Amino acid sequence: MKTKTLAAITVILGVASVASLILAQNTVPDSVAKAASYPPKPTNYKQQVRAYMHVTLKDPDSAQYQHWVLAKGYSECKPPVYGWIVSVQVNAKNGFGAFTGYQPQLFWLHGHDLIKSATELPYKLHTVEVDQDELMKELHL
Repeated sequence: MKTKTLAAITVILGVASVASLILAQNTVPDSVAKAASYPPKPTNYKQQVRAYMHVTLKDPDSAQYQHWVLAKGYSECKPPVYGWIVSVQVNAKNGFGAFTGYQPQLFWLHGHDLIKSATELPYKLHTVEVDQDELMKELHL
């Protein structure tokens, strides 16, 4: 039980740290964002993120992933684009062969298509609602 509680706290802290990386003052009222039309929930987002990381990491075969979080979100562009934000922590070897430690990574998906790493986008993203089903699977609850 303590292990599950610790895992839950770790994931929640991870979500909070990720949220602080991407959240700015909301440009769309919460009621509008929650009622907006979102593309279908992506089913293969983990494979898409791994494929993206495979071409960006120095040693992609060493990559370790933990604390996946899927959330509804929108972009700050005008008009806002609604989609899904994926948060994951990645640990991989650098050019010297040493692991870097788990680093938070964010990705923007529109429908079933991974658009980009959130750090490459010219606009900010806002989370609206974390997918509770996916979070419970991640926590093995």
